[in-house]
Amino acid sequence: MNSNLTAMAIVFTSLFTGAIALFLLVHTLYAMVISVVFAWPLQWLWNHLAQQIFNLPPITYWQAVGLILICRVLQFPNLQKENKS
Repeated sequence: MNSNLTAMAIVFTSLFTGAIALFLLVHTLYAMVISVVFAWPLQWLWNHLAQQIFNLPPITYWQAVGLILICRVLQFPNLQKENKS
């Protein structure tokens, strides 16, 4: 009986770990796709508008990706749900 519980605990732990890994993989891929999709429009807008209006230097593609990722981090600073008891 005890070995059955141990085996079930091992299976549950491996499934739970796999679910966490899948969750992290999906969200990492999502962030990468969003960064790539929105980087070119952001770069184009920055280089054609901000440069002319505010006299700012042009940015590269990777700087646009960095700006998108920074905005994403600032938009969702706390991904954990609050426990309201």
